[in-house]
Amino acid sequence: MSRFPETRRHELSQPLGGTKVAVGFLSGVLAGAAMLLFQSVAYWHLGGGFWVPERQVACALYGLDALIDPGYVVAAGIVIHFTTSVAWAIIFSAILPLGASTWTALWAGLAYSVGVWGVMTYGVLPWFNEYMYQRVAFMPEWNLYGHFVYGFGLLATPSLRRRLRGGNLSSRRNSRILPLTP
Repeated sequence: MSRFPETRRHELSQPLGGTKVAVGFLSGVLAGAAMLLFQSVAYWHLGGGFWVPERQVACALYGLDALIDPGYVVAAGIVIHFTTSVAWAIIFSAILPLGASTWTALWAGLAYSVGVWGVMTYGVLPWFNEYMYQRVAFMPEWNLYGHFVYGFGLLATPSLRRRLRGGNLSSRRNSRILPLTP
């Protein structure tokens, strides 16, 4: 229970409407960017190229030619990655309870990322991107680590929700100093 119950009541009484989509979009971009940067640096560090993950994603559209084609293939891989990332984050935003704390979002995001990893790795990739499926099977732990980074990025969801709702534009700590009145 909040120290100032009227603040909590005000926050929970407003309908979300399009806020779930907006929060999901923003948290999906943040989490997707963190995941993509992690995987790009990991592939570069392991001796591949920095753009290998983006090219592997682009194999869904261009086949194996994506590994040697020019830069527009990398751009296509980035668009596909962020589209998928945002779609999963919108679902996460929709199922995360309204009053969820950042800690709850962290643990829920990590658990959710394992589910996303399982669905994408074993449900989506075999059908839509055979090449990436084979590469992920070769080093499954790095793909899982990337999804953990994605889940960690989803912890921004409650904070973004509070800021976009308009009912609580300040941080939780500042709201104790200046509580909102109904």
